[in-house]
Amino acid sequence: MGNRFLRGEVLIAAGIVALGVAMAVATLAIPASGGYERIGPAAYPWAIALSLVIIGAILVREAARGTAPAISAGPGSDRTALRPFGFVSLGLILHLLLIERAGFVIASATLFFCTARALGARHWIVTAAIAVALSIAVYFAFSSGLNLDLPAGPWLGGW
Repeated sequence: MGNRFLRGEVLIAAGIVALGVAMAVATLAIPASGGYERIGPAAYPWAIALSLVIIGAILVREAARGTAPAISAGPGSDRTALRPFGFVSLGLILHLLLIERAGFVIASATLFFCTARALGARHWIVTAAIAVALSIAVYFAFSSGLNLDLPAGPWLGGW
């Protein structure tokens, strides 16, 4: 690899740092909770902002040194890059269409499944089972633990 400066990668990585800084500045506007809670409403945005800044800084360092991983541009690479993009796009569109009609669990399971397929999951049944289990866990964590009103859907409405 070596000592070549990767300008495009540095710009993208610097954008990630800038996004993290912008998120941190926006998080300053979130009022602190006056209750007994140790983790307030700004905890997660701060964690995400800090993560973006750290990851972006690491990527800037690697790109400036010329050690960022190169993407192979072999034959057919454009076509294969469209497949994961298509799966994630399909998952997002289906999530938007299903969230009110079928509920959070089904919509999120669909999104999780499509994303896993985009990342290379091969076992459809196992992937679907994990997506449903993860969606149910997230639903109950958000609705019970955070007291958020998520669309339950027709089969979870009584819970």
